[in-house]
Formats: sequence, structure tokens, C-alpha cells
Amino acid sequence: MNIEYLKYFYNIARFRSISKVATDCHISQSALSQQIQKLEQRLGVKLLERSNKGVSLTPQGELILRHCEIIINAYDKMIEDINSSTINNVSLSSYYTLTSFIPEIFINYNKESRDKYNNKIKVNFDNNNTILSKILNDICDIGILYSFVDDKHVACTKIGEDRLVLAASSKLNVKDSLTLDDIFKYPFILLNKRLNIKNNLREALLHEGKNIGDLNTILNLDSFESAKSAILNGYGIGLVPYLSIKNELQRGSIKEIELEGFEYNFDVYMVYKKEFLSKNREFLDELQSHFKLIFNK
Repeated sequence: MNIEYLKYFYNIARFRSISKVATDCHISQSALSQQIQKLEQRLGVKLLERSNKGVSLTPQGELILRHCEIIINAYDKMIEDINSSTINNVSLSSYYTLTSFIPEIFINYNKESRDKYNNKIKVNFDNNNTILSKILNDICDIGILYSFVDDKHVACTKIGEDRLVLAASSKLNVKDSLTLDDIFKYPFILLNKRLNIKNNLREALLHEGKNIGDLNTILNLDSFESAKSAILNGYGIGLVPYLSIKNELQRGSIKEIELEGFEYNFDVYMVYKKEFLSKNREFLDELQSHFKLIFNK
């Protein structure tokens, strides 16, 4: 099977548009459609439903998509390893909340690591389940997760902690301390699925006899970056992980508001296969030390 067919399908599934993918890949729409037809013929199933509104996935297409990213990442990592045999490429996949936090570690450490261990560290961001899947399938070497992993093939070490904070733009007229009753008075930015934030808030409000549905929720979001942007723009207040807004708190563009009667903390873990640990113990010890220093700043 041609790996390019899978890449085309993966991108079409992501963007739900043949025309956009054709433009981005500098290929005609008819040629792209032919490539997808060849993939469908090879697999013996229909993958896409086409309409005037774009494309949608068939049930078989949804199934193939779940495997696509792992196959594509494994192929790309193989090619990368082949093309850089003199350098030990290390792939690190981190949870989304650390998007602005991870560069603080690697801007200086990457050169130091390369000189000492002949390593080149490549970083990407994903969710907990996908990161663990990448580790177990040897697509990623190191994962930074917000959940403990109990697996006989994997080593899991705590490297720090994070916590939920109530945040607002420094320009927004809101008190430095609020009760759970008070938050109903302000526009609220709600993260839906990430880190069970919505469920934890729902439980805290129920304990006080309140309903989360009565909040003045102006945005329901799945992205930490979108929530942070909305908070920065002064659209409302919202619960977000501290590390996701650490830089903005230090610069003073976002302020933390004490939320009385609500506290939720997470442990953060570094995860890697035991075979990787046996070959890279000193490197991993140093990397963990760098993370712990930044977490404790």
C-alpha cells in the first residue's frame, strides 16, 4: 500500500475537504480523488461520503482513521532515523497544557543534550491516550502525561504537579477572590473534555446545591489555547491548568483568582518504555531533573 494514499486520506479526514487538501498538497482535485479511490479499492471498503457541504467519513473510514496516525507517524519516524543515523533522534510527546512551558526546557537543553549524548529531541503535543499509544507502539520515546501509567512494559516517574486555577484577564474588573456562588455573576469560559475540568466543577457546584447549567457560559471549548485566548481578550473567567497560563501570569496579562471552596491538583508524569530506560538512564535522569527544576520555579 502506498503511504501517500494514507496521508492524503488522513488530511482529508482532518479538514473534511478534498479541495483544501488538494490545494495544500499542490495536486488537482481529480488526481487526489483518484488516489483515494485506489486506497478504497485496496482496502475493499468505502471511506468517504461526498456532498455539497464537503466530505464525511463512513464507519469504515472512522475505523481506518484511528489507525492512520500511528501508521503515518511510525513511517515518518523510520525515515527520520534512516536519514540521521549519526544522531540519536529522541521523540517526546507532551500533554497540550505544556505547549508554552516545554520550550523553556528545551531551548537551552537541546544543545546541551546533543553535545553530551548526541541526541536531537523532537517535541509534539497530544492527549494522554494518544501519547501512551505512541509510547507502546514505539512511535514516541518519552511522554509527559497527566495520569499514572500502570503497564509492565512502561516506566512511569512523577516529575511535577499542576493545579486548576480560576483565571481572568488582568484588565477584567473582577475581585481577587470569589466564592462558587460568585462565579455565576460573570461570563464563563468552560473547557469541556480536557482533564475532567467540567466534571470536577460540576461536582463542586452540586455540593453547594448549584447547577453547572446555570452558569453564564459564553464559550464551550475543547482547546486550552482557545480558552487562554478568550481569557486574555477579557471575554470572561475560566478554570484552566496553572501551567497552561504560567507565562501569562508571570507577565501580568492574566491574573489568578482565588476560588473559595474549590481545589483540584494533578500529578505530572514522565513515561517511557523500560528498554529505552536501560539504554538512556543518565540522559533520562538529567531530563527529569530539568523538568523538576522548571516545575518548582
